[in-house]
Amino acid sequence: FLLADTSGDGKLTVEELIAASATEEVKAWLAANDLDVTEVPGVFALLDSGNDGSLSFDEFVTGVARLRGGAKQLDIASLMYESKRIMSGITALGRSLDNLEIRLARPWRQNP
Repeated sequence: FLLADTSGDGKLTVEELIAASATEEVKAWLAANDLDVTEVPGVFALLDSGNDGSLSFDEFVTGVARLRGGAKQLDIASLMYESKRIMSGITALGRSLDNLEIRLARPWRQNP
């Protein structure tokens, strides 16, 4: 984490993680933790539990521990992330439809 945090602010950005994941030291660490990281931005999104575009040390450690176990765990986490994203979209669509239904239920006003 400290190696990747080049800004020294105690948080990782996706850019910092991408740059760090290109180094042999970080590649070896990821491999030792059973993480095959071929799509860093996607993994970053899975680790970013606060959805704020940065990873705290706790988010990073907790997320890596959750994703350990190779592609199977990573695939499950990816599916869970996509499910949350889709549910948010469906919820927003439902609200839009409710608003449309209310507007359509109002009597039409005629211009005098």
